[in-house]
Amino acid sequence: ETDLVLLTVAQDYKYATDGYPTFSEIARQALECVPVAHLVAVGPSRDIDAWRHLENQVPGRVHLLGIVNDLAPVIDAADIYLDSFPFTSITSVLEATLAGIPALCYQDEVDRPLHFDDFVLHPRVAGSKASWLSTIEEWSEDADVRRAEGARMQAETMQGHSGPNWDNRLSAVYRNARRGAATCPTTVDGVIEPYDVETLALHTSGGL
Repeated sequence: ETDLVLLTVAQDYKYATDGYPTFSEIARQALECVPVAHLVAVGPSRDIDAWRHLENQVPGRVHLLGIVNDLAPVIDAADIYLDSFPFTSITSVLEATLAGIPALCYQDEVDRPLHFDDFVLHPRVAGSKASWLSTIEEWSEDADVRRAEGARMQAETMQGHSGPNWDNRLSAVYRNARRGAATCPTTVDGVIEPYDVETLALHTSGGL
């Protein structure tokens, strides 16, 4: 059978959690369920106990690349993208879906500290560990389904991040910023430095 590459990209802290499940724990279960799968992690360091332990649990199938300056070759090699949790890596989800790689995110229905409801992204979202694992199995077993999901996400991401849709959303941000600037205070509380007046107006009006 052909090896399958599961890719995840994020800084160490985005995987850090005091609760259960942890990314490394259910990633181990995914690798056990899909014997041909390899996990490639960009960002996490083997200096972190959880990642080093995962390497030891599944020898030869966990590849910790650390910081990578050029992600293109890694993304080209990936079959499935697994988003970090409990903190999502929005940029990485965007890059993966733009490349046509199906992206899977885990968002517990009770504890959802940071996610992407306000962003134009359309990954598959699993609300439980069982759903997360079963999706990986489904995509691993059926290349046609996997490619179709990747193509759907790519099209939806492109639609939201280019052309008239993107132009309209960007124009709305600037309109809100200008509207907020008209009522913005002339001084900024030192507590929120280093914001300047314009940046405060943008944030207050719901911009970036």
